[in-house]
Amino acid sequence: VDDLTVEGRAKTVEYFKMNIYGAKLLDCPRVVIHPLMPKLGLDEPFDEEEDFEVNGLVLETLAPIARENGVTVCFENMPFLKQTCFSRVKNVKKLLSMINDEYIKACLDIGHFNSEKGDIYEAICLLDKHLSALHVHDDKFGQDRHLIPFQGETDWDGFICGLKAISYQGVLSLETRIQPQTPQPMREEMEIQLSHIARYLANEIEK
Repeated sequence: VDDLTVEGRAKTVEYFKMNIYGAKLLDCPRVVIHPLMPKLGLDEPFDEEEDFEVNGLVLETLAPIARENGVTVCFENMPFLKQTCFSRVKNVKKLLSMINDEYIKACLDIGHFNSEKGDIYEAICLLDKHLSALHVHDDKFGQDRHLIPFQGETDWDGFICGLKAISYQGVLSLETRIQPQTPQPMREEMEIQLSHIARYLANEIEK
């Protein structure tokens, strides 16, 4: 995608629309989108005013389409601290509060959040009713390696307590995998363990 030009951003918005239409066909209630990042790949840092203007327009464009199709658009935080202000959860919350539409929500990517080096409990409580989806994986701070939960530096107790505090009812979606070079049958055993980890997290949140 090309976020640097008006034409490129318009093309990306068309992709987002197709995602919504496709989700409806699949009876999928949510789609997750990345923010547009007009400074991605450039040496200059992000312009917060530009980030809000560009992404506010995107979400305002998508909101009526999302509503018509019954698909919630979930806006994801990014790990690129220098390229977008939406690497910071407070800015995601601010934008969603400005849009104020029930079909525009947040997806909190746990590994991406580690780049911010903030308090995961506080971030979840800040998003509160805006939080509708999760991308669950672990990370070494700032590396975005999509590790299996409990293999990095995420505060999983804070994660669980935060979701309990807001009575989270959304999706717990793993965004990690066993690496393809892992030998069989070790790979299959690790995939089974990964499913156990997902169930453990879900059970702890539901307690």
